[in-house]
Amino acid sequence: MKAEPDDPRIIYERVDGSMHFTVWMNNSEQKTVLSHPIETSDWKDVLSQEDGRPDDGMMNIKLDPLGYRTLYRSIN
Repeated sequence: MKAEPDDPRIIYERVDGSMHFTVWMNNSEQKTVLSHPIETSDWKDVLSQEDGRPDDGMMNIKLDPLGYRTLYRSIN
């Protein structure tokens, strides 16, 4: 979903017939916010089970240094 040369932050996704996962990774020593357009609003954090909702169609994920976050949603 997002990978740029010389940027240590990436977003990738995995989708099958029933589940959709996005993984947000910060491979830098600084805190960061990764942003990506997301249309659906039914995301949950895999570890905390907190809701993950986009703001005006943009998902903004705060990440600690060398941190990651995984979101998921069921596909009906």
